[in-house]
Amino acid sequence: KRRHIDEKKKNKLLNILSTLNKKRVSICRAMIFCTRHSDYSLDIIKIISNFLTDEKYDLLKKINLIYLLSDILYNCSNEFFSSWSYRKHIEDELPRIFYFLRKHIKKVDSKIKGKLFIDSLINIFNMWNCWAIYNSVFVNGLLCLLCNLKINYINVNRIEEENGDENIDGHKIQYYDDIKRYPLSLRRNAYMYFKKNDDEINKLCLQRGLYYNEHFTKQKKIKYLLLYDNFCTNNNNNNNNNNFLNSYVFQVDNTKNVTSHGESRDISNAC
Repeated sequence: KRRHIDEKKKNKLLNILSTLNKKRVSICRAMIFCTRHSDYSLDIIKIISNFLTDEKYDLLKKINLIYLLSDILYNCSNEFFSSWSYRKHIEDELPRIFYFLRKHIKKVDSKIKGKLFIDSLINIFNMWNCWAIYNSVFVNGLLCLLCNLKINYINVNRIEEENGDENIDGHKIQYYDDIKRYPLSLRRNAYMYFKKNDDEINKLCLQRGLYYNEHFTKQKKIKYLLLYDNFCTNNNNNNNNNNFLNSYVFQVDNTKNVTSHGESRDISNAC
């Protein structure tokens, strides 16, 4: 049976997190507390996650919390305190964390602050890659959540009005009404996703590190899966992750559309 953290330990953790700074000794102190109280790993990660998803909490202070998560992950192999349990709990929370980090970055009052945050994140991802913490399929989903990618939907109402009187032979393909608003380059993958049931779509989102909740429709989940496909295609063609991610995250007038980088990739190919 899972143990819940008591108020005394919870208050101590909150005090540690509220005074956390970028100094190594501060992050190490927090990591030691978390490691020694791994019996409450789920509660501890939930508390850290709440700080990271709070838009009122300073963006640059959040990077200290992510460094803390990184240190905890590095010490997950420490069997003495059963800290291995943190890995799964952190994995479950990361998509939600990065989904809300994107919202915070969009509202940040300083582009320089946002760029410093992204550069720090890239360094952390590089460390995770060296440690083989999570596979690239999952990590690419987290990176995709940070990007300002959008789908350039087709105005189907206008097209149908223009072609309303034409006689069209044949029958509509399955899911035509769902995929007709997507650009041609995305329709093949969109069709493949719409053929899947909700459980299969949810499983794909979990595997790819994409956040969703009970309020997300199937269409919204498929939108993120299509954005993920496009992100992986462009990320594989770019050797400089820092410049690549910064160019996607900090879009104002020239928002990146998924149709501006060629054809969509086959969803059966892993990133």
